Amino acid sequence: MKVDPKILLVNPPIYDFAAYDYWLKPLGLLTIAGMIAHSAELEMFDFLDRADSFYEDKPKYKSGRFGTGRFFSEKIPTPEPLQNIPRHYRRFGASTSKFVEYLETSAQHDYAMIQTVMTYWYPG
Repeated sequence: MKVDPKILLVNPPIYDFAAYDYWLKPLGLLTIAGMIAHSAELEMFDFLDRADSFYEDKPKYKSGRFGTGRFFSEKIPTPEPLQNIPRHYRRFGASTSKFVEYLETSAQHDYAMIQTVMTYWYPG
């Protein structure tokens, strides 16, 4: 009997000076997921899902009239090549500890698929 692989889909956090949710959804990842959904068991961890319970211990992030809004963020050290930019560098999205907690409490995955919207967001 064939067993479908269990695949974890990850939309990682953003490392940048600014980020705002203007309907920022992982379209590429979701498209691929739709193509393989018939032959795999899929789970998703979306660091940028503002509506998720990741923010239970943080201030509530209200959505605007059309569902847009701010992400939870925390200041982090600015990378050396960007230190001449007079802005605070931030990590946007759910905390790493929330992801570790998810991994510890979920069943083991056979594969992980990770996407990013901008190539310079690779630290996520």
